[in-house]
Amino acid sequence: MQRWLRIQQATNKFHGCFTQIENRQQSGVNEQNKIMNAKTLYKEIVKSKFIFEHCWNILRYHPKWLNDIQAKKQTKKCLTSTSSPSIASSSPTNTPINLDEHGNIDTNFVDLERSLGKQE
Repeated sequence: MQRWLRIQQATNKFHGCFTQIENRQQSGVNEQNKIMNAKTLYKEIVKSKFIFEHCWNILRYHPKWLNDIQAKKQTKKCLTSTSSPSIASSSPTNTPINLDEHGNIDTNFVDLERSLGKQE
């Protein structure tokens, strides 16, 4: 099991590097260039070469591995959203405060937004 853990950790890190490269959305960069850039980024971060490309090529489209990656993203999102308090969550209501051009509260504001309910 120790070997699988090593492969999984390395491929997960490499997948993160590859995702960062893909999110740059550079024009004129093909799949091979993205993989090479991801390898370079991996080497900068981990300080060693990525030696499990053959494993990553098998795993990258495998549904079980993709579900595991997606679950880890969701867990990470939940942890970051609950650990950092936001202004909206610290206030008792989510009522917007409208200010005029001088920063004073505008009391003449009329909210014209439709209420949620049946669509007619």
